[in-house]
Amino acid sequence: MNEEQRLILKMLEEGKITAAEAEALLNALKDPEATVEEERHTDLWAKIEKQGEEFAEKVEQATERFVRSLETKTELRLSDRLAKLSKMITRFPFVGQEDTYEFTDDYHGSFVESGDILCKLSTGSGRVTVRGWNEPGYRLRVTQRVRAKERETALAKLHHIDLPQDGEPLRELKVEVPSFPDVSISFDLDVPRTLIYQLDISTNNGSIAVSDLYARLVKLATVNGSLDVQGLQSERIECQTQNGSCRITHTKTDVFTGRTGVGSFRLIDLQSENVNCMTSSGSIWAEPVVRGDAEYNLETTAGSVHVDLGDQREIKASFDLRTSVGRIMIPERDMEGAHMDRQSGGWHMVGTSPGFESGPNRLRLTARTGSGSIRIAGGGGGQD
Repeated sequence: MNEEQRLILKMLEEGKITAAEAEALLNALKDPEATVEEERHTDLWAKIEKQGEEFAEKVEQATERFVRSLETKTELRLSDRLAKLSKMITRFPFVGQEDTYEFTDDYHGSFVESGDILCKLSTGSGRVTVRGWNEPGYRLRVTQRVRAKERETALAKLHHIDLPQDGEPLRELKVEVPSFPDVSISFDLDVPRTLIYQLDISTNNGSIAVSDLYARLVKLATVNGSLDVQGLQSERIECQTQNGSCRITHTKTDVFTGRTGVGSFRLIDLQSENVNCMTSSGSIWAEPVVRGDAEYNLETTAGSVHVDLGDQREIKASFDLRTSVGRIMIPERDMEGAHMDRQSGGWHMVGTSPGFESGPNRLRLTARTGSGSIRIAGGGGGQD
């Protein structure tokens, strides 16, 4: 501290100048070169931040293209068209050309009326769909798509599904199919929506969709494919995919856990007390329904995080937000309780909405992103 600075502080202490005047005098004494250097430093981090967000956006776009391409290939969606063409192609004497043959079998039965019903479906390659319906029993449709030179060869490659037909009511429905060369086996299961289920669904290459059910536990896992959950009420939902997106809509659960390597999360009208989502490459978009207390932990390495509270005026939020490279944006009304620190190319923000402790519906939000921005929008009746 030089002599001029000491003099200014002494004048402030003696009341000869105000705090604002002292600040202005101290700023005027700053080294112009140091000021320029500080501005350059700030500009540098702003540039890094912008480049990081642009990189994250490109990663997200590339990720979505990759996932869509991967699902198209791994789920053999093209074989749907090939199966139709096969009927035409087989009329011509092509020699040595493989075709795709489709075989479908329906299995019917019923479940016991009390207790949880376990449905465990596993396939090496193929889609799995589970839906609630208004019929009293279940229907399982098994579709096998086989690549072969001729129909007789394809028939020899079919996998036998051993399920009781029209027998005693079941408490467990289990069908587990390993991977087979040139064979894709998909499941389409309809079950009574009046019962309570435990679902354990998995596939290596294919998507999984579950809708309109009551469940105690839902476990969905795929290596290459997307996950889609709609209209569920469950105590716990666990979703895991290595290459694929995860979409949860109009669902209520006590606990939701989601993990994906390459893919995005879309949580639309999800009501849950505890949400944990993590992705390496992809964005996280959440539109939560908050009733009472809810805790959200959202993390992505390359991608953005967006939480939209819509017009839920009664929601109060506490937040712990951190970016390595990227911006943080929250509504101005929540800035009153926020503290933000610049950390290299990113930011760290903590705070609470005004009246958080007395709020009837409270969201505790923790969000982390490596390259990308974090944005909180809506809620509280204010304007962004």
